Amino acid sequence: MEMTTINRALRLLCLVGLVGLLGLVLVVPAGAQPITIPKNTRPPGESPGSSANDPRLPPTLVATNLSREQLRIETVGLSMSVPEGSVVVQASTGDGTLSFNVVPGENEWAMAVSTRRTKIDQTSVQQMAEGITKQMLALAPLLDAKTREMTYSRVEVLHRDMDFRVAGCATPGARLYFAIPNENGPRGIKGYTVFKPLPGLFVLFELSTAEPQFDKARAAYELAVATAAFVDPTVALKARADALANGLAFAGQLDMAALQRALPEGQQAFRLYQPGTPPQPDTEKGYRIITYERGKRSDLGRDVAMSSTRDDPEGIIMTIQARILAPNGMVIDSESNAFSAYDRSSEAWVSRTSVREKDAARKQPQVFTETGVRQGKSLSVLVRQPGKPDRSAQHELQGREYLSQVEVQLLPMLLDRASAEGELGFYAYRSDTGTVSLRRERVQGQKDGSKITTTLRDSEETQTTLVRDSSRYVRTELPDGSLWEPIEPEALLRLWRSKSLPTGK
Repeated sequence: MEMTTINRALRLLCLVGLVGLLGLVLVVPAGAQPITIPKNTRPPGESPGSSANDPRLPPTLVATNLSREQLRIETVGLSMSVPEGSVVVQASTGDGTLSFNVVPGENEWAMAVSTRRTKIDQTSVQQMAEGITKQMLALAPLLDAKTREMTYSRVEVLHRDMDFRVAGCATPGARLYFAIPNENGPRGIKGYTVFKPLPGLFVLFELSTAEPQFDKARAAYELAVATAAFVDPTVALKARADALANGLAFAGQLDMAALQRALPEGQQAFRLYQPGTPPQPDTEKGYRIITYERGKRSDLGRDVAMSSTRDDPEGIIMTIQARILAPNGMVIDSESNAFSAYDRSSEAWVSRTSVREKDAARKQPQVFTETGVRQGKSLSVLVRQPGKPDRSAQHELQGREYLSQVEVQLLPMLLDRASAEGELGFYAYRSDTGTVSLRRERVQGQKDGSKITTTLRDSEETQTTLVRDSSRYVRTELPDGSLWEPIEPEALLRLWRSKSLPTGK
C-alpha cells in the first residue's frame, strides 16, 4: 500500500481540522511535478576539478519529485521544498534553535536540516566545513604507532565545493560528501551543505545514506537544497509575533458561553467534491458527518481516563464520521470522538481510521488508531499502526494561543461571531504531521459574514472558508480547487447512491 496516496487523501480531512486521521508524520503534497537534475549544482561555467584535494562528483541524471508544501524555519528566513511523500519530524528545540529530520517514503536515505549557533561571530563557512571534515576523517583513522596522531583516514572525501550559492544568502556556502567504510556491508555516505545566512548562525543540510543508494539520494538531496531560499527573517518574525498576539487576545475570550453559542444544532453533513466543468459532472471525493453535544471527558472511555487526576470536567463532545475516496479505488474511513473542557484546561480524543484497498472485500482493512490527552500544557499522543511498534509523543505547549481539536473545528464560526479582523495565529495539534503547528487565520469581514483564509504550518498554500448569515458555515475551498460544502444528510445519501458510490460499512 502506498502511504503517500493514503496521506494525500487524509490531508483533505486534516485541512479542515479533523482529528485522529492516521497520525502519520508526513508532508503531503497538493501535487508534485517531476524535476530532473541535468548536472551537479555548481556555479555556472565552472569545470570539474581533478585535484585529489578538491574532488568533483559526476553529474547526476536521476529524476525526483518535490512537494509543493514547503519546510520553513522562520528564525533564519529559510524556506525549501522536500521530496514528495517525505516524513518530516521536528527533532529538537533544546537550545532555542530548530532541527528537522526528513525521510522519504522508501526510507533509503535521510536528510537533517538544523541551525547551529556559534559564540564567536567571526567563524566562517570554511572553518565550519573544516571542522566537519576533521570529524568525518576521525571516524576511520590510521594512527602513527609512536605519536598516536592520525596519519591517514580510510574515510574518502568524495566531493568538496567551497563556493556553493543559493538565493538570499550573501555569503557562499560549502558542500561536502564523504564515504565511510563499513566492515559489514557497503560504505556509508554522509553529505553536508553549510550556509551562514546571519552573523553567528549557520544552517546545515545533512545527508545520510548507503553507497548503493547514493545516486538516487544525492539527486533528491541536491534538488531539495537547490530550492532553499533565505529572506530577512525579521519581517516574517514580526508578522508571526503580531498574529500570535492577536490569537492570544482572541483565545482569552473563549469562555463557556462563547463556545456554546458557536455550536451548530443537530447533525451536520458535509460533501467533499471537485466541481466539474459542464457538461462534465462533479467528482465526489468524500464526506464527513459531525455532531456536538455537552458531556464529560469520561464519556470518551477509559483510554483517556488520565489516572494522574480525578477530575472529570464538563465540556463539548464532538463526533466526526468521515469517508474519503482515495486514488486507486482505496476507501478510507475515520471515526473520531473529541472532548474539550469549557474552561479550556484539558482535552482528549480517540480516533480510528480504516484503510480498505480496492477489491479487498475478503481482506480485513488496515486499522490505525490515535489517542490524545491534554492536561494544562502537557499533551500526550499515542499512535498505533499495523505491523509497527506503538509510537508515543509528549508535547509541552508554550503559549496560551493553543486551540483544542474541538475549537479548531468551530473556529470559523467563533471568528465570525466575534467579528474578528486581520491575521490571527494559533497553535494546534495536527495528526497528519504529528506536531503542534502554527496556523494563521486572515479574517476579512464582509457584508453578510466573513471570509477566512487559513495557512497551515507556514505553508504557502491556503484554504478559504466562507461564513454567512449569523455564523453559518458555507464552504471551504482547498488548494486543489475541491470544496467542502454543507449538505442535508438525506441528500448526501441519495447523491452517493445515484453515483453508485460506497455508502455501507
